[in-house]
Parts: sequence; C-alpha cells; structure tokens
Amino acid sequence: MSKECNLVRELFPLYAEQLVSAETAAYIEDHLAGCPACTREWEGLNRPLPDPLPQENRTSHQGFERKLFTKLKKTMVIAALLIVMGGTGIAGASYLAGKNIGMDDPVYRFAQELDLFTEINATKTVDDIQITVNKGLFDSTRSVIFLQFSDSSQSFPQVTLADDQGNQYDEKSGKGWENKYFMLEFEPLKPEAQAVNLSLALGEAGEETKARTEYTFPVDVVKTAQYTRIIYPNQEKTVASLRISLEKVILGVSESEVRLKLDWPTDYSVAGIGVGRGEAYFPTSIVKAPDTPPPPGEALPPPGGLMSGYASASGINYSSDGPPENRPALYDLTKRSEVEVENGEYRTTQFPCQVEATLKFAPVSQETEELEVLLPPIYLYQKVAEDNELLLDFRENGGSSINDKDNKDNKGNMGNIDNKDNEDNMGDNGKKEINLSKSMAYPEGEIILEKAWRENDTVSISYRLSSASAPGAVLPHFELKSNQGMKLGEARFDRENPNLLIFSLYEPGSEEMILSLDSIGNLLPREKFTLDFGDSKE
Repeated sequence: MSKECNLVRELFPLYAEQLVSAETAAYIEDHLAGCPACTREWEGLNRPLPDPLPQENRTSHQGFERKLFTKLKKTMVIAALLIVMGGTGIAGASYLAGKNIGMDDPVYRFAQELDLFTEINATKTVDDIQITVNKGLFDSTRSVIFLQFSDSSQSFPQVTLADDQGNQYDEKSGKGWENKYFMLEFEPLKPEAQAVNLSLALGEAGEETKARTEYTFPVDVVKTAQYTRIIYPNQEKTVASLRISLEKVILGVSESEVRLKLDWPTDYSVAGIGVGRGEAYFPTSIVKAPDTPPPPGEALPPPGGLMSGYASASGINYSSDGPPENRPALYDLTKRSEVEVENGEYRTTQFPCQVEATLKFAPVSQETEELEVLLPPIYLYQKVAEDNELLLDFRENGGSSINDKDNKDNKGNMGNIDNKDNEDNMGDNGKKEINLSKSMAYPEGEIILEKAWRENDTVSISYRLSSASAPGAVLPHFELKSNQGMKLGEARFDRENPNLLIFSLYEPGSEEMILSLDSIGNLLPREKFTLDFGDSKE
C-alpha cells in the first residue's frame, strides 16, 4: 500500500464526521475515484452498523469502540501535525502525497527498503515558481530525479545533467502529475562521479527560455552499485538466418536490463528484421566504403569496409497486462513469478545488419538466483519476387490502378482500372475512400486489399491475408511513396484491428501516391535464455 493510501485512510474518520476542510474532502474524493483498494476500505467503514448486540457480546463491541476511538485520536494527531508542517491541513496533505507520487511506483520498492535514495531537498525560484529537487536515485541502469513545483505549471521542466568529471547525461524519459510533480530519467552516472550539476528552465524544448537555474549536489554511486548484479551470460542462438546473442544482464535496484544483439546476413538474402507487429523495422541496407582511406580528421573507415545505409532507433512501450504473444517476458524462477515488463529499445550499430536490443523490466529480488528471458516476437523479412504496386489517387475523380504484367499499357505505365466503384466517397469530415478489391501475390499466398481512405494526415489500408499460415505468423511490409520514389510516411498496424495498416503522412497535402508490397515477414519461433547465476555479484 502506498504512503498516499495510508494518509487517505488515516483521514477517513475525520472525513466521515465532516471534520475536514472542503479542499481536504476534495483531495480524498479524488483519490477514491482512482483507487479501488481505498474505495473498498471506505465502503467497509461506511457500512451501516448491525442491530444492537445482546448484553453478553457488549464487551467485544466496547473493545471495537475503543479501537475506533484510538484510531480517531491518531488521525487527529496526524492532522494536527499536517497543519503545523504545511500551514493548513490540505497544504500539508497535498505536499506529503504529491512528494511521493512518483516514488510510490512499485519499481522503487527495493530502493525504498534499502534506503538508497539521495536526499537533496534544494529549492530555487524560476518564473515565480518555487522548484524543489526532492530526491535522486542513481541506479546502475538509470538516474532518476524527483521535482516538485509550488504551483502548477503548463511548462514541462527542461533539464540537463552533468557530473563533476565533465560527463553529460542524456535525458531518456519523464513523467508529470498534476503539473506539479515530475520524475525525470537520465542515463546512469559514471562510477567516478562524485557530484552532479542539474540545470533547469521552464518552457517547451527549442524555445528561448527567460530564466534558468542550477542545482549542484553530491552523489554516491557506490551506494546503489553494491546492490547491483551484472551478469555476462555469453549465450548465443541461431534461428533461421538470425543470430541472437545475450550479452549482458544488469539487475539494478529500480530496474532490470537485458541487452542482446541481433545479426543477419549482409548478402541481401534477408530483406530485414522486425520486432513486433511493425513496431520496429530494420531493412537490409549496406554501403561499401571507398577503398581509399579518408583524409586526416574525418570519420574513421567502417569496420570491414561495410557500413549501414542508415541509422535508426525505435522504442516500444510494453505492458505485462498485454497479450503475452506481443511482448518479451522475464520470469523469476526462484520466486516463481513474472517480472513486470517496461519497454524495449532497439537501435542500429556501426555494423550493417546488426541491431542492439535493450529490454527493461522491474527490479528482481536480491534473493533471486535463476531467471528466464523470453524474447519479443521477431519477424524475418524476405523480398517479394514480383513488383506489387498500386497507385492511390485521392484527388477528385481519382481512384486506383495496379502495376502488374496484366494491367500495363504498351508503354509500360500503370494502366487505368475501371474506377466506377472508386469514385469519390467524400464524407462531411473530409474522409475520402477508395474501394480497392485488388490482390498482391507472394510465394505462400496473397494479400487482398479491400479499401483505402485518406483522412487529415493519415492514409489507412484495410486488407486480409489468404494463406495457410497461422494468424499473426505472416506480416506484410508496405511502403508508401510518391511518383518520384520519395517515402511519404511511416506505417503502423492498428492495435485493435490487426488487418488495418495506417500511414502517418510527412506531408498531409499528399493526394497521389504509390502503395508497394516490399517484403513479407515470417514470425520466428520464440526463443528464451535461462540464467543461473547463484550468488555471483560484480
């Protein structure tokens, strides 16, 4: 149970007797609206009392009254303390609850138990708002800073972090509550850091800010490092043409991190790999470096003389409540439980056809000695032998035409298909539809394109697969390009409808475009790694 829940429940007797201010009552009611556990507790306390007890049972009933009176006295003492601390009861209650909103996340449970948070409690004023840096947690997988504003602000704090050794740390993510309480996450500090400087301003990223302030405070990285376990499993598996290497596992006090490398051939026998249903896609693209070395002072030649034709990174937020077939998993075999999954980061490296994957989970118990890592769903893509292209024309009187050997005119251009069923279907909301009813073939089956529609800055394609493969085992990769071959948008699959593809357009005004079936992905068998590390620590 969180500290906020404890506080609210202690206030129940005063709340029941209407002895709290209107602001405090509103605070309690807001909490009850979002907390089923406290709601059940309140409903239990608020139930009508049973009929009067017979004489022989009055002793126990009197004991209950004494217990309730003791709890009421305790609550009144807490309320009095809050008044002294915060000026008013609600000010103190809000401060205490807000201060712990971010820290009440279960991932910080072990850090709380081990007293690993760094107390900072430094306050400065920016744009008439008092900003307090409450606490920090400097884990081996991340650095976390907790901020509190005296008043709500529509501006998210813009923060940079550097240590006394001159190292800069990138901000990875951030969360806010009530526009007053913030949690900012950065890269983990270097072991040699002894103090950090936090520079803070208010305003949107990229905007010129009026005021900036700085906080400098000491840190003790070793305090959390002593509870961190780092394992180098040196395990590798090959599935079809994909080599999977489990390189490092970091078991921190607030987060567990699993690092892998995915390698596939550079001979173009594989068109690319994908993680999940189009959530991260990495095509095969290789550039051969010139034989002559670069001039002094320029970039070093790539290893092996080959480099990737692009650099890409994708982040995927996972949830343990989601379907297990769509996410990675970490099982604590010692405690016989699943560890909460958080997110995955996937990025290319300096080597072509190689992706680094970092899977993040909640922390595991210090007593855990055996883990099992289940990889996320991975698709291996193969190029489609024949060109499969479809012209989508969302202009007035436009429609679609298909590019294949049976539908070309004698000049080799895309021939016009009878568009009597593809005339404008313009709704009041500006949505324009094209009925397609066309198919694209691939070796194991065909894709039947049903309908396309353009709405605001998106183009949606509904389709279905005609294949003997199990649902979800085959995933098409489409591209949307201009007549000049320029990519027009990024694709994603709809979460609720697996047969709906949505392109977010780079230029919302685009109305004529070419949809092409680039490759077909086949789902690989789900692999897992087992780690038995006993009492090993580093």
